Amino acid sequence: MKTWIGLLAVLVVGGGLAALAFGSGDVFAAGDAAAAKLVPQAGAPAPKATEQVAVISSLAKLRPDDEPEGADRIGLRALRGECEAAQIAVRAGEAPTTVRARIDGSLGDGVDVLLHRVELVELKKASGPEGAAGRWPDPLVPAVDPYVGEERSAFPFAIPSGESRAILVEVCVGGEATPGEREAQVALSIGASERHVPLALRIEREALPTTSSLDTSFGFSSRRAALGHYGRAGTEEEVLALDRLYRTALLRHRISAHGGTFDPPPFRKEGKKLVLDFSQYDRELAPFLDGSALPSGARATTVDLRTHPKLASDADRIAYWRAIVKHHEEKGWEALLFDYAHDEPKREELPPILERAKLVKKADDSIRVLLTASLDPALVGPVDLWTPNLNCLYVKKSEDEWCSWRAPQAAYRQAVERGAKLWWYQSCSSHGCGEGFELQNDDAAYFRGWPSYVVDAAGSRARAMGWLAHAEGIGGELYWDTVIAYAPEGKAQDPWSPGALWAFGGNGDGTFFYPGTPGRIGGKTHVPVGSLRLIHVRDGLEDYELLRLVAARPGGAALAMRAAKAIAAAPYRVTDDPGAVESARNELLDFLAGKRPAGGTR
Repeated sequence: MKTWIGLLAVLVVGGGLAALAFGSGDVFAAGDAAAAKLVPQAGAPAPKATEQVAVISSLAKLRPDDEPEGADRIGLRALRGECEAAQIAVRAGEAPTTVRARIDGSLGDGVDVLLHRVELVELKKASGPEGAAGRWPDPLVPAVDPYVGEERSAFPFAIPSGESRAILVEVCVGGEATPGEREAQVALSIGASERHVPLALRIEREALPTTSSLDTSFGFSSRRAALGHYGRAGTEEEVLALDRLYRTALLRHRISAHGGTFDPPPFRKEGKKLVLDFSQYDRELAPFLDGSALPSGARATTVDLRTHPKLASDADRIAYWRAIVKHHEEKGWEALLFDYAHDEPKREELPPILERAKLVKKADDSIRVLLTASLDPALVGPVDLWTPNLNCLYVKKSEDEWCSWRAPQAAYRQAVERGAKLWWYQSCSSHGCGEGFELQNDDAAYFRGWPSYVVDAAGSRARAMGWLAHAEGIGGELYWDTVIAYAPEGKAQDPWSPGALWAFGGNGDGTFFYPGTPGRIGGKTHVPVGSLRLIHVRDGLEDYELLRLVAARPGGAALAMRAAKAIAAAPYRVTDDPGAVESARNELLDFLAGKRPAGGTR
């Protein structure tokens, strides 16, 4: 069992490890963070006579045999407009037990508290040399879903004798909330006993921007989602309903989506003129582009260019794309519009990609042309949204490792200076795209230490992406899919079932959600069920905003860079320690609050 599985804090700050001490002056002063821990187990230990309850980091991944001990309070620090979380671990004693949870009291206006049961999924194989098969925590079954507000089946839940389970306590602070300290409790019913876990929140003065400062585009197919929810192709209304729910779920986590229905606006010809019908297009996309999808007013940062397959000529394609650009301008939509030119092309495929890019630019230069490949000098200019595999930007051991070709960092800097944008994406190259790794061979060594979105990786590996984007000067992140396990080859399957999350050598590669059907989670309406990993991605995007706020202050740039490097000294050396994340975060929050960091900013 891996030692990063979770460390505990006397009080968990922002879902992490730093302990808190309450006093009359500085209420959230740092305390002794070493007083509590999570005991990793090589096998199932003999159960203790009574239940154990402990607060653990939101980054912890509590497996059934892990034995928590020590912590009894939750303390969170959050910027206005930010969500933070912690987990309550419960371990059954000699007898099985049943757990219920509710919030006792209120954290006041502008603050929402959501409770989730952290469900387990069965992994049949390990994700590369750092993963492990077995039962892992990931799906977050809500007590009340945040989309249609229906009560779900998170509670009560049963824990077998001698096993552990977790409850995620998620606190979301509105952008207009009043700074200060708030207190409530999480009331637990464990068997016949009642316990209360104090919950303290400090709302900081600074606020996150409502819309993400980092461009994102994560793939999603509403038709694939329908297969996962209904076991069949969805009706038009079912597909559109799921499309809106999943886009909303992603935007709640500061993520923009590409794909959706994939339906391009229909068109008709009036003489030589193309006339597009945007009614269905607007129904799908407008709420996310105009800020009406969420109460916060958050907007999507990106949107993919759609092209009708029945356009007969280049002239028609140019006219069609120009009509889309004009429509966006008339609506006042500011999201970056991009053409997804090609996915991971071979070098011999670049010439036709260049011709397509030139055609797009002829239609309107504001349309970005995205290519998931290392920079090639022949394409610079027409291709202006370079999105290489993260691994291809950095050399871990030798220039010829992993990538078929790579470009020097200086080439990207020059392209950006000329107006291009630089994004990146992570893939199975973070954990290894195959099976049967021998833990000591050279191939296995390459796949250690990278950021990763697989289930059986440390939580910090997902959260690190925001920190890395700041440290490396990356302008955006692309990810290929979020529901691939719903129908990996166009055929419906149940992502909750054992082994179903496996794709490209990893568990959860391409899947961040689970179908929240009424039969699975209760209620009457189908909704998306999120995951611990999605929480970690969101927290990393919030950390990116925190780093920007600090870097914009006099003397803050060096501190922000030092903090980011503490999380990942290099993109292939990401920490597995939740405490390192929380320590860095607290130092940044203290700086914004006017406290000089220890040792200066250096």
